[in-house]
Amino acid sequence: MKLTCLGGENGNLSSPNSFLLNICQTKVLLECPIDLSALLLFLPTVLPAKEIKAGSLEGRNVAGGSGPLSSSSLGLGSGSGSFSTHSGKKINEGSGDQLETLLPAKKRPKVGTERTSTHASSFPAGVSNRHNHGGNYSLDAAPWYKTPSFHLLDISLLDAVIVSNPLAMLGLPFLVRNPEFTAKIYATDATAKLGQLMMEELVTLHSEFVQLYGRTAEAELPPWLENVPLQEGQAGGKRGGEHWHRLYSTADIRACMGRVHGLRYEEIANINGFLKIKPSSSGFGIGSCNWVIKGTHRSLTYISTSILSPNHATPLDLLALGSCEVLLLSNVEAPNPLLEESAEVKKEGAISIPGNRTLDSKVVQTASSETQQVTEGATVQKQTNQRHSASPASSLSPAPVGSAAGNSGSTQKPSSSMLVPVTSEKLIKTTSDEQEVPKQSSSLTVDATIKAVCRSGVEAVGAGGSVLFPVSFYGSFLEIIEEMSTQLRSAGIEVPMYYVSPVAEEVLAYVNTVPEWLCPARQEKLYAGEALFGHVEAVQEKRLHHFSALHNLDLLRCWQEPCVVFATHWSLRVGSALQLLQRWRNNPLCLLILTEPNVDANLLLEPFEPYAIQVLHQPILSSLTSREVTSIIQTLKPRLSLVPESFKGLESSSRQGSVPGGEVLCYKSWQLYKVPRFQYDLEVEMSADLALQIQLKQIKSGKVAAARLSADLHVKDGRWSLDLPSPSSYCGGSLRSLPRHQIRWGKVDVDSLLTAFKERQMYDVYVTERTMQDDQSPQDKRSNNEIIIEITSPSAAKIEISSTRINVHANEPGLRRLIVEVLKSALNVL
Repeated sequence: MKLTCLGGENGNLSSPNSFLLNICQTKVLLECPIDLSALLLFLPTVLPAKEIKAGSLEGRNVAGGSGPLSSSSLGLGSGSGSFSTHSGKKINEGSGDQLETLLPAKKRPKVGTERTSTHASSFPAGVSNRHNHGGNYSLDAAPWYKTPSFHLLDISLLDAVIVSNPLAMLGLPFLVRNPEFTAKIYATDATAKLGQLMMEELVTLHSEFVQLYGRTAEAELPPWLENVPLQEGQAGGKRGGEHWHRLYSTADIRACMGRVHGLRYEEIANINGFLKIKPSSSGFGIGSCNWVIKGTHRSLTYISTSILSPNHATPLDLLALGSCEVLLLSNVEAPNPLLEESAEVKKEGAISIPGNRTLDSKVVQTASSETQQVTEGATVQKQTNQRHSASPASSLSPAPVGSAAGNSGSTQKPSSSMLVPVTSEKLIKTTSDEQEVPKQSSSLTVDATIKAVCRSGVEAVGAGGSVLFPVSFYGSFLEIIEEMSTQLRSAGIEVPMYYVSPVAEEVLAYVNTVPEWLCPARQEKLYAGEALFGHVEAVQEKRLHHFSALHNLDLLRCWQEPCVVFATHWSLRVGSALQLLQRWRNNPLCLLILTEPNVDANLLLEPFEPYAIQVLHQPILSSLTSREVTSIIQTLKPRLSLVPESFKGLESSSRQGSVPGGEVLCYKSWQLYKVPRFQYDLEVEMSADLALQIQLKQIKSGKVAAARLSADLHVKDGRWSLDLPSPSSYCGGSLRSLPRHQIRWGKVDVDSLLTAFKERQMYDVYVTERTMQDDQSPQDKRSNNEIIIEITSPSAAKIEISSTRINVHANEPGLRRLIVEVLKSALNVL
């Protein structure tokens, strides 16, 4: 068995890992994703102006979100102010309430956020469409999409592709459109359907980008794209080992889905007769699964994106994984003990951050994926009449942290260890009630996180602001809608909720028809005659409206603010979410809620600076924690566990014997690992007709019986079998015509040999025992000592006898034949 990791060591929800597995003469590709975090490398379609004249905005409603929704309010109309082009020239537009940022592709100037950079020399020469944000580069171009380097593989040799969840199949059309690709694709039925919807959604969002923004002139991969100095959080933060593509089309998606074989949980599929695969629930989302891969003499259990916390999906099924020989874990949360040291509590009711002033602990608070975090320099201004009376200039650019309001104090560079680094232009809002967020996120279940997030949204709506959820429809999205609707009703707040996605109608309709992929509590609703999810009731009561795009006429007619909007895409680089963020970014009453895990909120929001909208970054659990990984290994007890490189401590513990369950090995990207064989015995089935022809002979004092046989060896569905030989097996010959060689066995008795030699008039025979090497163990000496028999008359000859072989050295052919006859007489015939 051989294994190669084709992606990052850890993997995450936006950039799943991919593996090449060679097992039982079968090559299997595990996962075929797109690295969606690479979208952060590109600038969004809607960009705010870097420099805004406060005087020209005084008395105007700049993206305040209080007016009716229209093409102008979404950045589609004319505007007032200035912005920077690629050349750095200022372009002044006509009067109006908005900056013109979305002209047709042929007319609209390419708008950027030019920044002064001290690292500009590190960027590849000749790249004009580059922008620097405090050392992080962004490209003003149509997005390219990055996958693992499948172009380095021989695609024609692949036998199968196995997919665990919809996010891990977004790159399949890139493979399928390769004419050399002939492999079969396996996924659960629900994964295949939701993955198709996700691909169609991505194609539509990209088409809207090209329609509004224009396409770059390069027909092939731009040479500057491979050399972009990626930052941490952009495309995994590393160069090399990736490949960029233009996005596929809807025709490619249809061709891809025609190659997918859908399975149910616990359904077994066979690959080339050598391999059996079986999916089982991973607990992450609808249709997501782990895989048990069994060959004729090897087996591997693959645990992909999984969670133990209960949610709407079928719970993680560890019993179905059974006893495993090799356990492969991917897309798990890396241990990060540094998160616990990001803030120090100095006194009750106050939090002190090194290098900054003391802030009120009721104002600054955030919960990360591992522990509750304090965001450096974060301030949330109370929504009072005093704030509404502030000048437009002060409301657009709050006073820097560490200086008095209205003074031009310098802003300290945020620490990289903080969850959301904050500058003077950012307002980060977190959950307002400290008691409702546990200190350790490991105890914060998916349900508790969703309730805390929705509670913050209800507070923002109650204060007169709108709430924006940039989402992907997979994962906890349905539960967020359900909980948000429940909390709004409990609070007595009647505001509309909107779901804007190109596949909104299809998603909401499909998820209510798949009870077999849901948890038992959801399935009971089916038998009780209730809807599986709460969004059905919300749609019927017209509290939730779903539309394919913001420019939908029905949406413009029913639009009302304040409101709660669930919009694509979470990357804020394409889709309706970034247009709504542009509309509300200067409204301090509005709230942006980021729930996508493993995403740097600083990189996400950098192109939109400055902004006054409140931001809540609360990732929802989407992977196994380090403690859960250890617990699973102890439960399954595999002979070998393959874990990401970040689990070096677990690997060291296994060597010390403190981790039950066998050896633990950390894998790295693009390194070939040869997995040792732990089982050498094979189980072979024999047909009844063949068994009747076998004549056994007792050997070893009657304890063991052996027999000769001639048979055909077959392998089917991962099982070996023996059957009567067919005439075609001997190329037209008969079995009796083949020479029958005698097989002899037994231990040679030296005294019997000497007696046999004397009977044949051979008296000059000498016996010696050869001593073994000093570096061999005493046990090996006893079992491997050789007996040397030398014959001097009638001619010279030597016989070497060991436990496994007999060598005869004689120059005279007659003497050699005589010695062989003597040896045969001392052995048993089979």
